[in-house]
Amino acid sequence: MADEREQAVYVYGVLAGGEAVGITTEGIERAGRARLVRHEGIAALVADVPPDPVPTTRRNLTAHAEVLAEGARQTTVLPMRFGVVFPDERRVVDAFLRPSGGELASLLERFDGMVEATLRGFFEDEDARLRDVVQEEPEIARLRDQVRAVPDDAGYYARIRLGELVASALEARRAADERRILDRLEPLAHAVDRDTELPQRVVVKAAFLIKRPKLQAFDREVDTLARELAGRIRFSYAGPLALHSFVDLTPSEPVPAERS
Repeated sequence: MADEREQAVYVYGVLAGGEAVGITTEGIERAGRARLVRHEGIAALVADVPPDPVPTTRRNLTAHAEVLAEGARQTTVLPMRFGVVFPDERRVVDAFLRPSGGELASLLERFDGMVEATLRGFFEDEDARLRDVVQEEPEIARLRDQVRAVPDDAGYYARIRLGELVASALEARRAADERRILDRLEPLAHAVDRDTELPQRVVVKAAFLIKRPKLQAFDREVDTLARELAGRIRFSYAGPLALHSFVDLTPSEPVPAERS
């Protein structure tokens, strides 16, 4: 590590000051071991870093999230947005913990005992979905046969109509699958943050706020859904995590992350 006078302080997140967490994850590049800076019942999870903007690399973004996830496995953690650096430990207290103390304490009380879990579902076989739509929708099958039987110019409007019908049918099936998944998981969650603008092939993308005692039941239900939908929908699941989707901490005096 460089001389102490050449160090700044990177902030990962915030937790209750009476908590004791052990972080073994390496953290962002060139950072020291994560530690706590405490002030009046609140603690910032921090690490010493060089006094430069933090590069926005995939490695650093992943490391930031992994440090917070390790903390979340032990206690409630409010995540700081990526790249927040203060000149020194004193400024962490004076410019962040002290002026934001009331808000931070309120958030910690509100989210006490809660974690986040994220779930994304992807269709395994897009061609199979299209075949199912054609087989199950007579109007789509009829238009498909019609446009195949005529030259491109002659079938122009029929092709437009066919595309609209296929898109509508695929979206209806996606929405039904999404609702089936959420209907099983929402009762186990305290709150849900669901994405409504989804890329192609994505069935569902959501973050769930879960009370820690219910996390095991939530995990089991995700496993059950994965087995039931195997071969058609593939899941990517992560948790417990810090509350990224439900808390947004932005202090007034950070050094911004460096753009890559």
